Amino acid sequence: MKYSCLAVLKVIKDRSKLFYFECEQQKQRISCVKCHQVLIEPYQTQCGCRLCSNCLEECSKDEESHCPGCNETMNSPSNYSKHDKAIEKEILELNIICTNKGCEYTCKVKDLDNHLETCEYIEKRCTACNESYPRKELKKHEEFTCKMIITTCEDCGLELSKGDLEKKHKNVNELIDNVCSKWRDICPFKCSEDTLVNIKDHLLTCERRPVECSLNEMGCRKVLPREEMREHFNLEANYHTVLLMDALFLLRKEHQDLSVSVSVQNERNSAEIKELKEKLSSLLTEIEDLKTKLKQFQSMYEKLENERNLAKCSLSETKERYGEYTWKVENIMEKVNDAKKGVNTQILSESFYSSNPGYRMCLKIYPNGDGSAFGNYLSVYFVLMKGKYDDQIQWPFNSIISIRLVNIARRGEDRVLNMRPNINDQCYGRPKEEHNLAAGQPKFVSHLQLVNEDDFIKDGAIILRVNVK
Repeated sequence: MKYSCLAVLKVIKDRSKLFYFECEQQKQRISCVKCHQVLIEPYQTQCGCRLCSNCLEECSKDEESHCPGCNETMNSPSNYSKHDKAIEKEILELNIICTNKGCEYTCKVKDLDNHLETCEYIEKRCTACNESYPRKELKKHEEFTCKMIITTCEDCGLELSKGDLEKKHKNVNELIDNVCSKWRDICPFKCSEDTLVNIKDHLLTCERRPVECSLNEMGCRKVLPREEMREHFNLEANYHTVLLMDALFLLRKEHQDLSVSVSVQNERNSAEIKELKEKLSSLLTEIEDLKTKLKQFQSMYEKLENERNLAKCSLSETKERYGEYTWKVENIMEKVNDAKKGVNTQILSESFYSSNPGYRMCLKIYPNGDGSAFGNYLSVYFVLMKGKYDDQIQWPFNSIISIRLVNIARRGEDRVLNMRPNINDQCYGRPKEEHNLAAGQPKFVSHLQLVNEDDFIKDGAIILRVNVK
């Protein structure tokens, strides 16, 4: 019977260290007189010495060779040696530690083949990257770390290597042309907390995406969020002008140098000078265009800044003081319709404090309902947040919260939600993240009541008022 493990042992230079011997005499008896390692496919010479089959072949290459054990002359292999099956059987009965690095499994040599078939430490090649890994690590490598494994984009179905998926297809810092056209996720630059967008399209307009200054090739290496680049153009107008003038100066200097060369070489270089003049003229035109664009950018920035300030003034028209907060939610039915389409399904109010020092908190609404109220109700929740006084106040939060939807038409008929905290509920413990879990009423008010009754909506807005007692 042939044992494939013997082929493995044959190439291990110091294989004797893997075996367990009964005594030193046994080790000497089953060791090759040439390589001094445990015999592999043992042969015994007429002089009584034993050699591995490979060692025997090496010794027989010379016409007149000598036994490496006793130095006797050796003739043709057929005349002086025979396969020593008795010693081979003895070797097969020896205990041996697994030949794979890291494996401490011990068995008889004759049983080693069975172990090697399932050994978790045997080296296997990854079919994708051709690197070798222990069998127990190969699956993990192929599933998680191999960059050459072919995978499928979950968004567009494109088949590509995992490395290309991570470095190009799903990399917001890569060229936009390489980014998946169907990739939908939350903006990686945090321009919105919970809105899903088409990443490729969004990168073209995202105000927080870092972009290079348009004068990068002229020497301005500034990289800023797009929303800050306008201010950069405004603040660095002088610097940009210097860069442009430097570029112009260099071009003019080139022109002068070439003019001197032209005077020497005469007509031979006239065509080149003409080309450079055209290039210079084009660049001067571009410089003028850039100056115009700089002015336009400044004007656009000022316009956007004014719009932003106006938007801030009318954003929610909220009224805030310690222990009480009023939130005016504009265009409530538009927000309900948007939420039904999956846009802005939840909205947070500005944060406020219960006292000074006190707890920081905010309100959260689901215009199209949350959980069992989805599709038919406006859900209202109370949320504790990390605050600057958290080290000075007692936890858990244990104050009564009153949230009311103000009845504009009939005073005293507000829709009220009163909540007494359960101090064992993690909603009221000290926040570990920016926001705690929310507590409130999913079925706070139905859409039908909002639409059919004029009591709660005025000029398209509702008013929510919270009191902390």
